[in-house]
Amino acid sequence: MKRHSKKSASLAMKKKLMLISTVLIGISFLFSFIWLRQSQINKQTVIPVVQKQEKRSEKPSTQIKEKQGSLSKNTQMFVDVKGAVAKPGMYSVTDNMRVQEVILKAGNFLPEADQTYVNLAQKVTDQLVIYVPKKGEETSLTQVKVSATTSKEGSSQSDQKQLININQADVAGLQQLTGIGGKKAEEIVRYREEQGEFQKIEDLKKVSGIGEKTFESLKEWITIE
Repeated sequence: MKRHSKKSASLAMKKKLMLISTVLIGISFLFSFIWLRQSQINKQTVIPVVQKQEKRSEKPSTQIKEKQGSLSKNTQMFVDVKGAVAKPGMYSVTDNMRVQEVILKAGNFLPEADQTYVNLAQKVTDQLVIYVPKKGEETSLTQVKVSATTSKEGSSQSDQKQLININQADVAGLQQLTGIGGKKAEEIVRYREEQGEFQKIEDLKKVSGIGEKTFESLKEWITIE
């Protein structure tokens, strides 16, 4: 009888332990499920917030780019086209245009135009003078010197033309003018020595070899003072 009661007690204890183990395992599974579920919810709520922040951060940079683009498009300038083109004159341009585009606006080159000295790839600037010589016309490759001066008040003035004084310049100095080669420069000096100083810039047309068209291309670049 005693052995039978001991076995019964042992079986009852085992059942209790199994029941407790089952309950503990169930509780642990329940907590694990709740924890995993909460983690997934947290991930889902974080992603939209990041996306919203990214979208908000994109707006200012996009607006800045749009403003910069509109400013560059609205920068309007004017250039003067002279010489052997179909429609010489003043044209409105923007700061991203090239000389080739301006030539096309002026009706393109004439058949007698000498394109050798025209840099079609050059970017245009405000108040630029584009002169296209004719074939056979004496032309010297000249870079117009640009000087920048600062006033006493501290403001700077740039892109000033350096005019050639036709009463003082020697042969080399006169050849800096577009369309004036060695022969024409010598004729100007000879005229000055024989007739005296020029009284007005229009007197330059009295020099042999300098006609109305040549003078028109030079008058903005010469002075007598």
